[in-house]
Amino acid sequence: MQRRLLSLALRVKSRRGRFLLDTFVTPTLYDQISGSVGTVAEVEKLLLPILHPKSDDPLRVDLSHVQRDIRFRSWIRNLYLNAKYSKTEVMKNAETDLSREQLEIPSFGRLVKIFNLEKWNRHPEHKENELQLALMKALRNDCVTVYDWSLEDVLECIGCCVVGLNEFNVTCEKMKIYDYVTKEYISQLSTYLYKRSREIKKEKVCNCKPALKNQKNAPTLFNTFVRCLQG
Repeated sequence: MQRRLLSLALRVKSRRGRFLLDTFVTPTLYDQISGSVGTVAEVEKLLLPILHPKSDDPLRVDLSHVQRDIRFRSWIRNLYLNAKYSKTEVMKNAETDLSREQLEIPSFGRLVKIFNLEKWNRHPEHKENELQLALMKALRNDCVTVYDWSLEDVLECIGCCVVGLNEFNVTCEKMKIYDYVTKEYISQLSTYLYKRSREIKKEKVCNCKPALKNQKNAPTLFNTFVRCLQG
């Protein structure tokens, strides 16, 4: 039933129809699906039949239309990433380490160790969207490789940007942190502000470290910086 409802929702093309669906229907439907699947295998079992371009399921939808559905792409991206990374050993250890430190700002080296990022490089040989463009080209040209697509390939093709991500990305997105502030950054910023305040002959010198005691206060960084320069 969930697959049928989702397929029907994804087929609506009119602007008014999409507005009504996204207001009254899809939020509840997305929540129900999110609560019923917990692994990548379960997500694939539910969604691949209607999303895979070579599926013979009568409920299959057109990917070119799905690409324009921003809310669906946002939801399915989060669902997939959480299913893939939220219960791994790396994530469990990271949550334990960060909670033990009460989210105190970690060093760069500490982050690398916690999230096992020593060899991580999301795009070692490609531009940001090169893989997506290659998948879209394969789809347009009806290449045989499309038959072997996984759900991750499908999601990357429609612009979800999931390939190459890991537990660190999921953690940042959950915490709404997109510029992760490290101890080294704070130290260098404090040094810069101190020197700058002396250069412009300000009487008050700002210390950012108390304001950035933990990562939750990171959004105040810009305001702290401004106050320092204003004296």
